[in-house]
Amino acid sequence: MPDMDGLQVAKEVVSLAPKTPVLLLTGWGVFLDSKNLPEYITMVVSKPPTMEKIRSVLAELSLCI
Repeated sequence: MPDMDGLQVAKEVVSLAPKTPVLLLTGWGVFLDSKNLPEYITMVVSKPPTMEKIRSVLAELSLCI
């Protein structure tokens, strides 16, 4: 994305639809401290995710809706 990063996109999505759960899929996930994430990020998953992890996260996020 040339004009904004993933966090900016997430913030915009949540500003338009506040109840939308936001999953951050990132190669930097292992370096992120979940206590310091913006409040609009629901969950972080590190790349590359396994299919088991994707299923687990989607099941958990479905409970947030």
